[in-house]
Amino acid sequence: MDALTACIALFLAFFAGCWTTLGVMSVVTERLYFNPRRIQWSSREVRMLGLTMAVQGLILGLWTVVLTLTLSFRTLPWFWLGPSWGIPQLWLPFIALSLTLAFTAWIQLRHFHRWPFRA
Repeated sequence: MDALTACIALFLAFFAGCWTTLGVMSVVTERLYFNPRRIQWSSREVRMLGLTMAVQGLILGLWTVVLTLTLSFRTLPWFWLGPSWGIPQLWLPFIALSLTLAFTAWIQLRHFHRWPFRA
């Protein structure tokens, strides 16, 4: 494992652990610790947002392990060379994180009563 791979893995693992910890703390205490806009959320919304943050941290942590192993064994294929098994390995975490971001946006739409499907 070279130094760049180790630095990437260390940074991403640290960030994933912090994000998961913030999410679990929000679920347990029903208080949102990362609230830059100082919005008054209900306890149910805080638990849902905390659960979303915890899932995002776990996805990022799992992707960090997979990416570190892939980079350290140098099995990541280039764009047009080699087998294409690495493509889902790289894009599936982005799809999962996009779904959690969409769930967060849904919670915010519900909170601000901007639900587009209501007549």
